[in-house]
Amino acid sequence: MLSHFCSSAKSANTKIIQAFQVICLRMIGNASWYVTNIALHNNLKVTTIR
Repeated sequence: MLSHFCSSAKSANTKIIQAFQVICLRMIGNASWYVTNIALHNNLKVTTIR
């Protein structure tokens, strides 16, 4: 649902939403700073915003 919402958002807003998503996923997954965003999305089986 979030991906559908973000497809119509402007570029600047998409970056803010994506940063918020990554912060939330890091908290949910208890991920360290050195875990890449792609690895985080793959491990939690979440699609990226873009």
